[in-house]
Amino acid sequence: MKDFVKPFNGNPNDDIIKWLESIVHYFGIAQISGDKETLYFQYAPAFLKEYAYKWWANQKHYIFSWSIFKQAVITQFAEKNEYLIAQQFDQRKQQINEPVIKYYYDIIDLCKKYDSDMTDKQKIRKLTNGLKLSLYQEAIKETYSTSFDFLTKVQQLENIQKLIELRQNQTTQVSTIIKNDDKLSLPSHSYQSSSRQPNNYSTRPTYYSSSAQNDYSYTTQQSFPPPSNPYPSYDHYECNQNQQYPASQVPQSQQRYTQPYSVTQHKNYSSRKSDIYCYNCGQPGHIARYCQQETATSSKGQQQQKYSKNQ
Repeated sequence: MKDFVKPFNGNPNDDIIKWLESIVHYFGIAQISGDKETLYFQYAPAFLKEYAYKWWANQKHYIFSWSIFKQAVITQFAEKNEYLIAQQFDQRKQQINEPVIKYYYDIIDLCKKYDSDMTDKQKIRKLTNGLKLSLYQEAIKETYSTSFDFLTKVQQLENIQKLIELRQNQTTQVSTIIKNDDKLSLPSHSYQSSSRQPNNYSTRPTYYSSSAQNDYSYTTQQSFPPPSNPYPSYDHYECNQNQQYPASQVPQSQQRYTQPYSVTQHKNYSSRKSDIYCYNCGQPGHIARYCQQETATSSKGQQQQKYSKNQ
């Protein structure tokens, strides 16, 4: 019996109506012989605790039947604030994740407190208007003979909506998986090339071969692919550098080598130049034909010969 009937303490939050109904419910299913109301009155006071028990200790001498007991405890412990009951009745709505069956019985209990003589039609109207929007727009299309008929049909609508939401969630998950698979299937170098895309403009040294030799400057120039024809060999370059011809006397085939060229080509040229050694002086970067030491020695020898002849 303790699993069906809970102790009643008489606190403001305790519902005396539900407690009385739990007693009736237990003896309605229990196979106990005897008059039902006599059994109610015999066992009910055993579940009164704290304030409710103190009340019973003072009033038991004046109560002799179930009907008197029921009326007395309702008068003493039921909610007496009609304004509070009316406010709860008006504001009670179904919450987003609240099951229909919980909402239904809460409204039925409020209807009993608010107006014990409320008809099924009034209860159905209150139940329908308090539904959440997703159920309300379907529930108003139906007709209901009783409040319990309302519960049965709206629960069916609730189950249908759960199935639809489940299908939608599955579709969303499948779409997400497909998108992730598409991203993973793309070649990795496509992301690297996009993330490592060089700027069209970069700061790098630019060397100019012109009449003002040994001058160079750092300028910001656009990067171009190397030309198909390689730059001239060291011999051609040295001839063009050492001979100070006017621009008009330089052949067109050599003028194009005086234009600015990129750092990469300059490095390639420098690497080739560093591999050349002079067999006269043993220094890298030139050949004997253009050896400055050889030229200086020859000039000195010619001057000495000329001086000897003069003497």
